[in-house]
Amino acid sequence: MPEEKEEIKEKSFLKKWFKIFIGGAMVPVLVFLITNIDKVEKTYNFFSGFFKRSNQCHTLEVVTFPKVPYFLVNTLRERNQEIYWARLKGKNNCGRPLNVEITFEVINSDIAKSTKQPYGFTVEDEEEKNEEVDPYFEFLQDDPKAFLKVLCRIKDSDSSKVIRLDTKTIEVISKNTFCWNLKDPTNKEVPLTFLLATLSAWSLSPDEAIKKRARQFLKETGGGVDPSEFSRHWFKNCYSDLFHGPNRLNVHPYSKPWPPTHEGDESMQRIRNPAQLLDIKHSDSIEAALLISALRNAVSKRLKSRLVLYAIPDPKEKDKGCKQFFLSWSTDGKNLRALNLTDPNQMSFEENEGQATSKVKNLLESESGILSALDSRGVFIDEKKTIFALDFDIASKSFRIRGLP
Repeated sequence: MPEEKEEIKEKSFLKKWFKIFIGGAMVPVLVFLITNIDKVEKTYNFFSGFFKRSNQCHTLEVVTFPKVPYFLVNTLRERNQEIYWARLKGKNNCGRPLNVEITFEVINSDIAKSTKQPYGFTVEDEEEKNEEVDPYFEFLQDDPKAFLKVLCRIKDSDSSKVIRLDTKTIEVISKNTFCWNLKDPTNKEVPLTFLLATLSAWSLSPDEAIKKRARQFLKETGGGVDPSEFSRHWFKNCYSDLFHGPNRLNVHPYSKPWPPTHEGDESMQRIRNPAQLLDIKHSDSIEAALLISALRNAVSKRLKSRLVLYAIPDPKEKDKGCKQFFLSWSTDGKNLRALNLTDPNQMSFEENEGQATSKVKNLLESESGILSALDSRGVFIDEKKTIFALDFDIASKSFRIRGLP
């Protein structure tokens, strides 16, 4: 018991002296602050102004995609959230406006040009920016790749002194190249659903040669039949002329895993302009399917058919990740017909239509979520990423995809 009393006395003693010490120390400090309030305020303003006039008073910067596919140049002008050229992002906390200038410079200027520059912004104090800028980039040659330098100068509005200079480089991928592993500025992969939807850009080909060929198939189709049969006759004329006519398109099956899943060059896939295929007269399975989609789109007001691309595992090359490619069409949502574009030179229209239609109908019965996904946004990818479907019209509207440049 005596020991407990001693401990209590010791704690009381420490508590008493702690109060005396704190009180003794704080009182002079408070007195100083009250009697020198003007000096304290000036000191605060000095250090506050120092930091606000340094580069630490704002978070403004230009952010860019490391790679941009040229075939999306028209789509990018729709201000898609999934991909962009460059953005001015950040906030001004400097206590005064900042002037920002963004310019674009083509490194290999003999093959490309940028026609929209410079961009100028005045960012007010406390203002936050998240604004896209478009270089209006244009290739001057057929199928090269280029590098685009982006310079961002942030200037003090009072002194015009540059307080920050950002430099970024964008690789512009040639227009006949599709990239399956696009990364955003944080190195995060662009969603596969968006990439699949961008294939609809090929269906929106504006070339006059495509329009002329599609109208020719319409003339050969004639009239006086119901819409479903009219569409079937058009697809028959298209298929027979392209793959079995005197100037037929020689199609070789796409023999690699699809879509490519590797990094670097292995993620790139060549997809040529539909009009170009009519001239060179050879293509792979995917290019052939996209060619028909472009021809159909050129006369879509007459055909009024829903066109869907399916990529499903090839039973002969399933372990390698290879696919077979089908196109289905319907005018009433029920009377569906299909064609296998994997190797169309080997089968007549009637034989191909019979087998492909049965295959696609079986697929839709076994994968009940395909049609609802297509109705919603125009794209479907199963959980294992082995089955892909693309409704060209719905996907282009949902993702605001525009035609090839």
